Amino acid sequence: MKKISKVLFVDVGSHQCQEIKALKQSSIYLSILFIKRYLINLFIKDSIAPTISEFIYFLKIRKKLMKKIDFCFIAIEPNWRHFTCKIYKKLNYTFCFGLQKMDSDFKFKDLSFKSPKKNDQGASLFKTPNHSDLSDVIPVVDTDYFCKKVIQVILNTYKDDVSPKILLRLNCEGTEDDVIYSFKKMFPDKLVGILGSLDDVRKKKGANKADDLKEYLHSNSIDFCRFSSNMGSWPNALKFLENKL
Repeated sequence: MKKISKVLFVDVGSHQCQEIKALKQSSIYLSILFIKRYLINLFIKDSIAPTISEFIYFLKIRKKLMKKIDFCFIAIEPNWRHFTCKIYKKLNYTFCFGLQKMDSDFKFKDLSFKSPKKNDQGASLFKTPNHSDLSDVIPVVDTDYFCKKVIQVILNTYKDDVSPKILLRLNCEGTEDDVIYSFKKMFPDKLVGILGSLDDVRKKKGANKADDLKEYLHSNSIDFCRFSSNMGSWPNALKFLENKL
């Protein structure tokens, strides 16, 4: 399989960019993080870290990928409070708005939070039960419009012979299907895979929408792999990238 030299890594719902850190932060930083989580993992039931051999395997694939692939990191995060994270200064593009399929290019909508601090993960364009007063009004951009007016403009900065492929990393609290449908429609030959979590489509929109998305991915041969802040997901996610790129 021919390797691609350039990839747009589009992270929708980037929060604190944990997944981008898995690719972009130094091996020393990630090793220290792993040791901390590995030790914590000894005292809890849920797995929050891979085994030592899996982590070494992750580092090897990561080194190989970063040598061969020129990543362009694009983060879309509607909650500006997360931008205090230093990692955002290292990204190629950062946008502060929500993404959702709409009947207009742009709207102002409520972003609902789960706690008064408003800096937790899980802020959603769908109303959070019993927390209707915990919200900010934010700009929301239509997913088709975003693809046409933002992603296409970024792609136009590349020469035709080095035009990049696109990887989506999604955790956008229920609008994952909207993003996937628009990207596949606009860039059918460039979208090579989906990373992240798709669970919120079922939680926010119901089983029918979740089943529709599952069928869409299958019928369009779009592969998906879990990739989250849980380090246990990192080895498989990078193996997925290695196979795709």
